[in-house]
Amino acid sequence: MTSQKEAALKSLTPQSSLTLLLRTLYQMMMDYCVVLPSDDRNPENLIMFNKDQLVTLIERDSVDSLVADIPRMIKEGIFRPGAMPEPDIAQRDLPVLFVEEGGGVLTTLKEARSLCAPKFPVWWEAPIPFVLHKSGKLYSNSFAKALLGDDERRLSRSFPGGAKEEFLVELKNEKDNSSFVFRRLEDDVFMVEKCDAEEANDIVWWAATGRAWIVSLAEEGRVCHRFERREIETLSAEELGALNSDNFLFPCDWDGERLGYLCVENKKPQPPQKAQSASVQKEVRKATKEAQEAQKEKGRASPSKTLKRATPKKKGASLKDSKENETLRILGPQAMGLLAPGQVSGDSDKNE
Repeated sequence: MTSQKEAALKSLTPQSSLTLLLRTLYQMMMDYCVVLPSDDRNPENLIMFNKDQLVTLIERDSVDSLVADIPRMIKEGIFRPGAMPEPDIAQRDLPVLFVEEGGGVLTTLKEARSLCAPKFPVWWEAPIPFVLHKSGKLYSNSFAKALLGDDERRLSRSFPGGAKEEFLVELKNEKDNSSFVFRRLEDDVFMVEKCDAEEANDIVWWAATGRAWIVSLAEEGRVCHRFERREIETLSAEELGALNSDNFLFPCDWDGERLGYLCVENKKPQPPQKAQSASVQKEVRKATKEAQEAQKEKGRASPSKTLKRATPKKKGASLKDSKENETLRILGPQAMGLLAPGQVSGDSDKNE
């Protein structure tokens, strides 16, 4: 292949125009083209058409359309390329031009289907059962195929996917039930393990029970921490004692194996009191002041009358009182401290 043809293939992508695709088909002397919908690596969704169908499509006012628009035009009924040939017929060796993001590839229909398969990690064939879920299809390595057996096809239809890191899939039929645990390793790659259905249900039940308990503790305001087994066992006696003094430490075991510990705060936090806003505090002060003023007004309007009772004089006290009064008159105001030193009673009268 000349460098000119290699450059033409490299420049052909799903973002290229239909006219450029038609020109490349003539340049490569190819009759058929194969494309995939965007973000889809499922070989079953391949779209194949020939040059004559492409010419007809361009003549229908689709000169400015792109290769990536072909799946949309098929859904809208604008373009009808026909059904894809089955992979097991003679046409599987049909030469085609396969257009993908990395450029155009001259290949066969059979190879184009294999090119659609997702890219597996380098450790895909390690002696561990791995599966890859992509575009609604489940791919298994040789060890996973041996483990899954006839359940592989049923799993492909029942695989939940989603963002869960670990989940259980139970397959039920008239003969027997099969349960598999999937643990995510990468975005679309999982490690699969077959488990007993009764044991799987037991695991799910206790997992749900533990989660419900943790949620109830969180609603009470308690803080929970999860510790691995080695994190607790490597603590000194003093550190472990300090941890136990302020928290409840629950060992978590399964089938006699210590998995770790759940640490729950010992003290239940008190709910914070709601602080009164400035406007509420102002209204309270105003109401208190008004109540105090009203109480004062009420006291001035109807003062309490206190009756003073005369203290009865004892018998024999009048003679004694008269003698005391006479003595005070003789001594005068100066002796009683009512006049300043050197001042006489007359001066006091003048001042008055």
